[in-house]
Amino acid sequence: MNIKQYLLIGISLLGFASCSETDETSEEFADWKNKNETYFLQHYQEYLQEYLSKGEASDKVVIPCWSMPSNMKIEDLEPTDCILAYKYVKSEVAWTDNTPEFTDSVAVHYRGSLIPSPHYPEGYVFDRSYMSEDKFDPDVDVPARFSVSGNIISGFSTALQHMHRGEGWIVIIPYQLGYGTTETSSLIPAYSTLVFEIYLQDFWMKERGDRY
Repeated sequence: MNIKQYLLIGISLLGFASCSETDETSEEFADWKNKNETYFLQHYQEYLQEYLSKGEASDKVVIPCWSMPSNMKIEDLEPTDCILAYKYVKSEVAWTDNTPEFTDSVAVHYRGSLIPSPHYPEGYVFDRSYMSEDKFDPDVDVPARFSVSGNIISGFSTALQHMHRGEGWIVIIPYQLGYGTTETSSLIPAYSTLVFEIYLQDFWMKERGDRY
């Protein structure tokens, strides 16, 4: 199904860690694959229309996965070859116009959640880099540091390679660019669309540790 056709179709940690295959768990993830696919495609259609109409001025963007051929247009890609990003904080002071490369390392604050479900209407938070349940405090919290090419999902890596220092994005990642069709643990079921809040504090060249 191509892009034009898509335009026409118009979870606490302790809580889940202690869960087993109970009726309650089954209810939480009932029809999970379909719900996650629907959630992503609905947002894809919204983001795409705004992105195509406003271009670079849009706060909502559709970004092809880093592994896709660079010469392919969004119109030629499947929606699940892309991530969706909402720029909720734009860099006030751009140190440079550079963005991280695949071989670079980054310092980021992030929070990852699932889509809304019966017991978690805001989405179950399965991981975060900071202490507060609400949002990070740049004066207290220490950012996570890792390589863009490290052991992270393709959707997260894709987002990082398009961010500037000081920017904050909310990123929606289809399961194809997340943890796929296999349950990673009791925290993240198979077929999970992931929602990440990411704030890029800094990045540098992995080889020398230099900042741009």
